[in-house]
Amino acid sequence: MNRTEFISQSLTVLGAIYDKEVTPQLTEVYVRATAHIPAEDLKNSLNRCVAECKFFPKPAEIIERAGADIETIAAKAWTDATDAAARIGQYNGVHFQDPVVTKVIQSMGGWHAFCCPEQEQHWLRKHFMDLYGCYYSERDSLRDVPLMGIADQQTVTPIFPDYIVPDTKQLTDGEDEDGS
Repeated sequence: MNRTEFISQSLTVLGAIYDKEVTPQLTEVYVRATAHIPAEDLKNSLNRCVAECKFFPKPAEIIERAGADIETIAAKAWTDATDAAARIGQYNGVHFQDPVVTKVIQSMGGWHAFCCPEQEQHWLRKHFMDLYGCYYSERDSLRDVPLMGIADQQTVTPIFPDYIVPDTKQLTDGEDEDGS
């Protein structure tokens, strides 16, 4: 059973206990919100929710019962991000399941800047951890988008082709814009 199936099954049990309908959209929210929690901790947390909660648990209640504090979560996110930077590099894009990581890296200058730190790793890590803590409370409203690498940025098709500036050399060869 994969993680999503496990969470879905657990939420279905909780839904039966607390008389709450569990939809695929609700399950997806819980999967994303608890993505940083190790499987064993998540299992223990959900079991504690059955025993301790008076109402259907919010994602925050599951996280609290998993014992995952923000520093631990941010440290895990830092490790995931630096591992991806070492493995993938600045030329290829990357897609993190945790949208907070994406937002933090965007705030730090993007994937290319994150992969090529000009500052010491210690300060880069501290900045990452601080930003992660700031954005963590917004995690449910953050967009889940991939970060672009250098190669991705060079192959992007413009969204508004009508706004492309014409080549000025073509206009200075004695012709008007209409070709006459």
